[in-house]
Amino acid sequence: MRLPAPVHIPRRALRKLDRLGLEKHFNGEVDGMPYSVYKLIHFLGIFALLITLTAACMHVLRGGTRADNPHRRTLGAVHGIAVFLILLGGFGMLARLGIVQGGLPTWIWLKLVIWVMLGFALMVIYRGVRFARPLMIAVPLFALLAAAIALYKPF
Repeated sequence: MRLPAPVHIPRRALRKLDRLGLEKHFNGEVDGMPYSVYKLIHFLGIFALLITLTAACMHVLRGGTRADNPHRRTLGAVHGIAVFLILLGGFGMLARLGIVQGGLPTWIWLKLVIWVMLGFALMVIYRGVRFARPLMIAVPLFALLAAAIALYKPF
């Protein structure tokens, strides 16, 4: 079996990869994805989750129900994928930092509880306006709390 010829990488591209901290990864010297990619995956999931919850809240606040939402399946699918991306990115970052070995610190458990609560929030929103209105305020506050816990690691 013949191996493919090595790819020539222009110097300009190598300098850019080096500046981004990806040169070693691109050359195959590092196993797995870099920390920054996991962080982007995590943020993509967070943004998608907040958008889907906001869209569902707005539908209910305008008098809609679960049954008459024409985009209910799409919202549910994007919401589920968003929760998966949040967990994938979060645990990927933890693995890159070497935190996963030996048990999880308290701040990670708190973040898991927050993301699981936000994962179930889509079901709660459709229970009516009395739940959707407070969740419009609570969801961004919980996301802010999760960010503060990750940033300051108080426990």
